Amino acid sequence: MIKKYILPSMMALAVLATSCDYNEENFEGFNNLAQPSDIKTIDYTLADADYAVVAAASTNKALAEAAGVTTELSNLKTTKLFSATLPASTYLPVILKNTYRTADDGSTVKVTYNYNQGRAADVANYEKTVRTLTADDYKNVNATVGLAKSFFPAEAPGTHLPVILKNVYPNAAKNDICLVYYNNTINAPESGYATMWEETFDNEENITFNTFSLEGDKAWGASYYNPDNFMKMSGYQQVNNDWLISPAIDLSAMTSPALKVRQTAKYVNGQWDQITINISTDFDGNNPASATWTTLTPTTKPTGRDYVFVETENLDLSAWQGQKIYIGFHYQSNLANAATWEIDHVKVLSLGVTATGVSEQGAYYQYSGSKWAPMTNAYALSVDDYLAMGITNKNFSSSMAPANYLPQFLSSKYPYAQEGNKMMIGYKYYSSSTKTVTYLADAYTFTSGKWSKNNETITVTDQFVRANGVWVYNPSVVLSLVPVKNDPISTAYYQAATDWVWENIDQAQLGISAKGQGYVSSYGNNELYAGTSAYYNNIDMRPSAARTQYAAGYEGKSDAEVTTMMTERLRTVMAHALTKMNPDAEPIEGVEVTYTLKVAIYTGNSVTAPTHTMVYKVIGKGQFEWVSGPTAIQ
Repeated sequence: MIKKYILPSMMALAVLATSCDYNEENFEGFNNLAQPSDIKTIDYTLADADYAVVAAASTNKALAEAAGVTTELSNLKTTKLFSATLPASTYLPVILKNTYRTADDGSTVKVTYNYNQGRAADVANYEKTVRTLTADDYKNVNATVGLAKSFFPAEAPGTHLPVILKNVYPNAAKNDICLVYYNNTINAPESGYATMWEETFDNEENITFNTFSLEGDKAWGASYYNPDNFMKMSGYQQVNNDWLISPAIDLSAMTSPALKVRQTAKYVNGQWDQITINISTDFDGNNPASATWTTLTPTTKPTGRDYVFVETENLDLSAWQGQKIYIGFHYQSNLANAATWEIDHVKVLSLGVTATGVSEQGAYYQYSGSKWAPMTNAYALSVDDYLAMGITNKNFSSSMAPANYLPQFLSSKYPYAQEGNKMMIGYKYYSSSTKTVTYLADAYTFTSGKWSKNNETITVTDQFVRANGVWVYNPSVVLSLVPVKNDPISTAYYQAATDWVWENIDQAQLGISAKGQGYVSSYGNNELYAGTSAYYNNIDMRPSAARTQYAAGYEGKSDAEVTTMMTERLRTVMAHALTKMNPDAEPIEGVEVTYTLKVAIYTGNSVTAPTHTMVYKVIGKGQFEWVSGPTAIQ
């Protein structure tokens, strides 16, 4: 019985084996017939759990360790944000490999995920250069502004700031941006006491005073308590003898000079002789004990029981008029009494011109290549703006986040804003961790009736294809060059095209030395070799315009021939523009990486959107080969 069943099975196997050989021998190509395939085309959005899978994958951990972003990868499970340093192109394939195991080469998945684009480059440009006008800046305007240390109606900031910035930044490049803070008042200056010398202790690295410790372990040091920077001395339960001494101050050009000190002190216990303000003319810069000091006794002073800053009255320095003096703050303590003394602001005054109602204001200026001019699409918060928002510290912070205030402020400032209006707004931000104030900017857009911050976190969709058995990123790009003036992307591409024509056609081939004499116009932002215009952000294919710009280039050509010439040239010119704008674009093995340009071609009728398409293939790093388009131009 057992043999009866085994023999047929063996015979069947033999038949099958011989059948295989028979088919191959008698039907050529039989074994090469198409096999079932699984070519997928899928749109997929990462779920929250997917980010954790990406972070946990051992393959990705090895990649992250090599790239030095292990921590960022680990945090991905909670941040759910890819970034420039943690690119989805590198770390997403593991998800696709696990999810689409049966997919064959040629499969395509478009993956949508969260991406942290950081602070945009244009935002960084608004934070790069900040200038707070100095006393010398005001003095360089004229004597009155120098004494007032402020602008006023007869000497408006708009008149003088371009000149000041030109002097301060002689090597500025075209389109450089500067945020400048300055003093301004609506009142005319008055005669009275004006500040001739001062120390605010705001910049620890540039404090002009020197410290001298004659006895004890404690010493004067810079300190900060929002919003004040100051010098502090405390000799708690110790014997101390310490000095804080100014540099030499020349009173020779001053009239009826006076001193004002903003100070506070606690734990004084009536021992005011232990914290004294002194004047010397013979201090040698080394040993305070060897100098002759005269003590000034203010009547307006702190309570000695708290940390509320109080400014003294004008302390008369007329006895030293015409001389150079040193101001010395002398601190002493003993085991019985040790005060804490803080000096916030020291001013030497002279009778002269002074301004009232002065407030700090800010403005953005941009350099055109020849002069500085105020920007209309950017605004810097002033002291008055902070106060109007109820922010007495005059800066934002973690507890007073700018995002909680700026939308409402912009609505109040610009009540007639229109859809799509954009505004860059600059502000001061206090960091509790570093205890410093920095200058930041945010971009806002008026959308659907309200101001919204341009997000640093965006949603991105990238394409991945399966090639040679693995999932790879396919960075094919579609660029819509819209015919809208000042559109940054369109302008950049068309200016790159125009510049290429100037350098490689007008100059290199035609030997032209001045714009306007060849294909490139005298404005330098459009050309009629291929028709690209960075002014209108379109492609001007009118034969009449081409002949008007450079008749020699089209002599004897019909309109149809001119259009054909310009179309062929456009294919070459835009390839070079792509190279200029995308120098890091690279081909990927097994994947055709393409750049598709949607362009607006102008033939005499108004265009408000792209009309034609051009496709280029990436054939090397930063190298593009024309594939197709534009279609026939009527």
